[in-house]
Amino acid sequence: IALTTHNILGSRFPLSFQATEVHMHPRGEFTPNFVTCMIPNVEWAAFLDVGDTMYLADVPKRPFEGYKGDEKFLRKMATCCWRWMCWGAPRNAQGLFLMSHGIPNMVLRDEESET
Repeated sequence: IALTTHNILGSRFPLSFQATEVHMHPRGEFTPNFVTCMIPNVEWAAFLDVGDTMYLADVPKRPFEGYKGDEKFLRKMATCCWRWMCWGAPRNAQGLFLMSHGIPNMVLRDEESET
C-alpha cells in the first residue's frame, strides 16, 4: 500500500499497521503539477504516522510557503507518496491490520465485531 492510498483510506477508516516489509516501487514519471495539486489533500498527521510506521526518515513534515516552485520538495513528496510501499505487516491483538503483498486485509475477526 502506498502512503497516498493509506492517507486516503486512513482519513476515513482506522487503518493501522506496523510495516515488516517495505519496497521502493520502480521510478515512475515525475509530474510536478500533479504533486502540487495533491499536497493540499494530504492528511498530514496520518501521513507522518504511516511514514514512521514504515521507518521512512525522509518524509516531509509539512508543506511550506512557496513549495509549488521547489522541485526538490516536490520530488521528495512524490517519492514518499507513490514510490515507497508497505508490502507486509502482521496482524496482532492491538488491532493492527494484516498486509500481504501490499494489500491490507480489513476483514474483522469474529471477536473484533460487535454483535
